[in-house]
Amino acid sequence: ENTSKLADVYPNNVKKGDLIHIQTQSNQKMDLEFYQLSGQLIISDTFVNHYNLSSKKLMPGMYILKIKYDDLVQTNKVIIR
Repeated sequence: ENTSKLADVYPNNVKKGDLIHIQTQSNQKMDLEFYQLSGQLIISDTFVNHYNLSSKKLMPGMYILKIKYDDLVQTNKVIIR
């Protein structure tokens, strides 16, 4: 896996209930994976251009967001407070 910047993720520090926005300039289908720090996968989905991830059902804490396209991977830390 090659580390790469595939998308903008904002904000990376959100209040519980707010949306996390994932925006890419590509028209390619990308995979999204959202993990607890323990490594447990909690959300797995695909998207093109834009994805809104709701923090409504997530507990406060730090999470890992992975965006994948072919062999490229972008990893972001996301904090829900």
